[in-house]
Amino acid sequence: RTSDQYFDFFVNDIYTTAVAALAEDSRRKFQAVEMIYFSKWYDGASPEQQQLAQTLVANGQLQFAVGGWAMPDEATTDYPDIIETMTTGHQWLLDTFGEVARPRFGFQVDPFGASSAFAALSALMGFNGHIVARLNYFDKGWMQDNKQLEFVWRPDADWYAARGDDAAIFTHIMDQFQYSSPGIPLQAQLDNLCALSNQTDCPGGGFFWDGDDSSPAWWWSEQQQQQGYSAYPAVNSSNVEFYSDFMVNSSRSRAEWFRSPNLLWCFGTDFQWFNASEMFYSMDQIVDYIEARNGAGQRYEGVTIQYGMLEDYFSAVHEWSTENAATIAEQSGAPVDWSVRDDGDFLPYNTLNCAGASQTFNETCSGNAGPQFEESWPQTWSGFFTSHMGLKLSMRRKSEQLRASKALLATAAWQQGIEQVGGSTEEQQPWNSAERLNSAISGLRSSVGLLTHHDSQTGTMGPGCGNGDTSHERRRVVHGLWGASDASSTSNFLMSADDALDAVRLGRSESDSDTCPYLPMGAFGNAGAVDADYEYRLEEGWRALAPTVSQAAYDLLTSNTSADTTEASHLEMDSQQLRDNLLSDGTGTVTVFNPLGWTLNRWVAVEVPEGKYSVRLSGSDDDATPVLFDMMPAGALDCASSHHHICEKAQQRRGYSAANAGQSAGDEAVANAVMYIRVEVPPLGLQTFTLEYHGYQPVNFTSVPVPSGLEEDASSNIAFGNHFFRLIFSSTSGKLKAIRDLTQSSRHDGRVAVTQSLYEYDSFSAFDNYSSPDGWNLGYTGARSGSYLLHSNSASPGSITDAFDRPTLSFVSSEAGYVQELRQQFSPTATQVWRLYGGHATDPDTNAMAAGFVDYFLAVGPLAGNKEHVTLFDASKSINTVEGKTGSTFQSDNNGLLMQQRTYSANRTLPDGTVTKVAPDDTYELALNYYPIVRSANIQETSDTVETPKKFTLLSAQAGAVTSRSSGQLEVMVMRKSLQDDSKGACQVFNDTTGQYATIPNDPSEGTSCEGYASMGTCRPDACPSYAIPMNISERVITNFWVLTGPVSAVEQREQIQAQVLNNPPLLFYGLAGNDSSSFAEWPSTVAPLGDGNALPDSIHLLNLGVRVNTSGAPNAQAPPQKPMLVLRVQNIANDTATLGMQDSGLCNLLGLTSTFEERSVSTIWPLSGAGALSRWTWNTVERSDDTVDLNRLNQAPSSSGKRRSHDSAAAPSSTLSAELTCSSASLDLAKRDLRTFYVSS
Repeated sequence: RTSDQYFDFFVNDIYTTAVAALAEDSRRKFQAVEMIYFSKWYDGASPEQQQLAQTLVANGQLQFAVGGWAMPDEATTDYPDIIETMTTGHQWLLDTFGEVARPRFGFQVDPFGASSAFAALSALMGFNGHIVARLNYFDKGWMQDNKQLEFVWRPDADWYAARGDDAAIFTHIMDQFQYSSPGIPLQAQLDNLCALSNQTDCPGGGFFWDGDDSSPAWWWSEQQQQQGYSAYPAVNSSNVEFYSDFMVNSSRSRAEWFRSPNLLWCFGTDFQWFNASEMFYSMDQIVDYIEARNGAGQRYEGVTIQYGMLEDYFSAVHEWSTENAATIAEQSGAPVDWSVRDDGDFLPYNTLNCAGASQTFNETCSGNAGPQFEESWPQTWSGFFTSHMGLKLSMRRKSEQLRASKALLATAAWQQGIEQVGGSTEEQQPWNSAERLNSAISGLRSSVGLLTHHDSQTGTMGPGCGNGDTSHERRRVVHGLWGASDASSTSNFLMSADDALDAVRLGRSESDSDTCPYLPMGAFGNAGAVDADYEYRLEEGWRALAPTVSQAAYDLLTSNTSADTTEASHLEMDSQQLRDNLLSDGTGTVTVFNPLGWTLNRWVAVEVPEGKYSVRLSGSDDDATPVLFDMMPAGALDCASSHHHICEKAQQRRGYSAANAGQSAGDEAVANAVMYIRVEVPPLGLQTFTLEYHGYQPVNFTSVPVPSGLEEDASSNIAFGNHFFRLIFSSTSGKLKAIRDLTQSSRHDGRVAVTQSLYEYDSFSAFDNYSSPDGWNLGYTGARSGSYLLHSNSASPGSITDAFDRPTLSFVSSEAGYVQELRQQFSPTATQVWRLYGGHATDPDTNAMAAGFVDYFLAVGPLAGNKEHVTLFDASKSINTVEGKTGSTFQSDNNGLLMQQRTYSANRTLPDGTVTKVAPDDTYELALNYYPIVRSANIQETSDTVETPKKFTLLSAQAGAVTSRSSGQLEVMVMRKSLQDDSKGACQVFNDTTGQYATIPNDPSEGTSCEGYASMGTCRPDACPSYAIPMNISERVITNFWVLTGPVSAVEQREQIQAQVLNNPPLLFYGLAGNDSSSFAEWPSTVAPLGDGNALPDSIHLLNLGVRVNTSGAPNAQAPPQKPMLVLRVQNIANDTATLGMQDSGLCNLLGLTSTFEERSVSTIWPLSGAGALSRWTWNTVERSDDTVDLNRLNQAPSSSGKRRSHDSAAAPSSTLSAELTCSSASLDLAKRDLRTFYVSS
């Protein structure tokens, strides 16, 4: 279902009934997590319901955990997006309910694995505790056996060194029952719970009395009235003892896995609580029954039960372990010291298939915890790293635009002054009013926050078009080609907002029996209605924001001119406008906004009609200022001509313009070309260029002869280069042969022998007939690739589908020679481009930011079915990544923030040092060793005897998956297409009564007719409807990477800055110069808000700059901030400490010398000093003398036998700025990788 359908079908009833039920009994408590849903309910609630919610929050009955806009995925999300979604939710809570609503605990129970980056950010958000549910079965099994389900997590050593215990967090791992109430065995249900008239088909299942997610709450109530009994019978006098016994016995059994006598019992699971009154009514009776019988000698002696929130649970554990430490020490011989987990993450997530071919051990196998059984197989959740790649690419581009837009709005509004009160209506208010700013960004901010959800950009959503009120207009996006253009990753090729939205309006859903035009999936461009709804939300949010951003840019440009800044902006963010201006008036402007804190040096790509041009900096005094630019032909990433019609169908997407496809465009039928302009834009500044069109002229480019003069450039090689790198390709194989770092004096030191090619794995999908005690059945014989899981048929990939004998090569360089590229065609639908910038023979670009990388693009798709497409780099001749007998080592990132060391292996080492094998064969080993790449991955020489060790780094502009199967290799999976479901939830069977999309009959008897739903000759073994294949997507994507390689020191000198440049592209505006010639002549060529020549140090990244506005429009909202403020985040990206002088950097020129700084928690809702400062709990730990946990010392010996540390985070870090420090005197010392957040007030 779409998010609106989820709200209408589930969430609205949940919150409406919960609030009402809480008011009936003060003992009851309820926890909400995702503010996108709770805010939607609150905004639509009646004034009486809102006031009731305010009361319940104030008295602690209604609390919030995590509190982000969504519960974010921890594998594929970029860290600025995590911060954004958490800040959006936290600020809404603070603005709506006040300080009492600030979340203090994490509740990441459904994301598929846990990252160290999210744990670190949770600590910096002020959480006292953090809960994780989905953990590797082998880790969780060990933790349960050794009472190590709770520990203090120090996610990163550098952050711990910088922040101390403020960067550590107490972590609770949910046991094998995950976040659900333990299920009641079927026979016990039949014997004790089900109505006599419903013995054969009693859904039951656990502590749920409100129905299930197949129908809304009202339907279950109606069924109960019609049938005379409830399919989910409530607790009553006849079964309360059964429920109570089950709950107490289960609790006593599970308590053996924890050190504390306190147990967290999750009351509910996915898609429950449609009728909170029914849920509370039944649980009230169980609570009362147990509490009345827990005295000495009674049935439940020693058991205390109560409704509780995470605060209640963690407080109980904290009090038991800390405040009563002396008593515990006297009773047990030692106070409670918690173990420490340093660094590391819990990715990828692994579960077990416990069915097995014979199903003989099902009762003893847990899919979530414990050892692997001989007949089970692991299910590795690394497939979603590359599921729905089109959606992942769209999410990254839109989040970049949101971040840059917020920085521009903050810069322009702060200079002009933010108005708190505008006109009587929003339309009458100036763009820089707080109301308009909040309104402008709210749509895209909400959509980006939603897309961080663990079932959104992960690609693990269902296909949609089922169950829900769809009578209103539902516009959808058709998938096509996603990603950067073939010219640049800066998303310059944009259609107009209106055209873009028109392109995604493909139909309407008129009723529940709608024809659902988005199915069957697998048609060109069809990724399903839910995916399409996400795409639409992103595009609609950007459409609403773009005009305000354009107005802000225009006002910033003309603030010191005679132009009337009260009139509409003469800037557009539509490249078609530039084309029209050039063809009609012969002139146009391109304005570039730099969202970074450094001067942006870059070759920016702009789509223009083919022709002869001159380019100059705008402004009356800049006619003579030379501007470097170059022209290149479009179509670099086209499919082969024989398959052009196929790719055309897969490229139906806004933003994939005629230039990319190399086609004609416009009434004049003038083909498009790509212009590269060399820009040098000040931090947070603007730079404007005037383009003059001198008539049509085809782009002149030549196939430059192979350069000579170097020994390695033999006649069989094709080589080209710029100031920094030289790329050598074999003209025999048509593939990359080596990359040389030309900044090294020695050719040997700079040369890295590295090959690259494209390959494909075949998805595992084997199935077989087998017999069981229940009769004939059909099932898979191993884990299968799907939306969640990854499992290939082999441990090494094969050739791509329809591969050419050798890639066809085309080396393209323009007359100017500043841009050079090698175009490779591996198959009709797989194309690559290797591009270098600033490679002019006599005037090379020596700026490392602009030209110090290899720009690598890969366009692939549509894929054949059950294929997993990879790009493989092999630098084994130059880089050894194997130490001793271990597998290949490499590094990949957690959310783009923290790097993790990986080793390719079938084994995993547990915290006590024992090694366990978790991959039964090499195909499972492959899946186990694929990790997420969000921004970066690398391989590096491991031998300490190599004189000049080398490093190979890939910087990524999109999420994906990465591994290193052999020494010196780096393999990235960029796209997948599966033709079966992996039975992990994405394939949702619709409750369709029309028969149009009827589900497969669930009849296991031999000879069952599955006519009409046949798959491979019989009923589909994945039990999904024949049309619903979540990963059967025929799309074409363009992925973009920057390659850095050479000596380790040279690579590390540039990779951190380049990663930020790649993932923070500039915004482009196109001017209507012909319609505003008088004011246009006065536009300055450059606007530098920090002052001429000023910038932040190279070591410090300006992560965020935005206006802090009240996020709640609710009538009962708490008072917003009393005066306008900015949110400023800075991050040390260097491998050493760094200092930021506010005045020296020029920030005071923007913010004002007398502006004040207040340091805040990362999501802004806590001050770190002064009144009401954040204070976190104390935890005692036993330090580890090596890399293992000494369980004997931890659980038995007195704590004095080990180093005992008290975790007291109440004191602010020593580098925290005091309150009300002015800009003119502010100087900030940041430790390695430190990340700091501030409120700035005028």
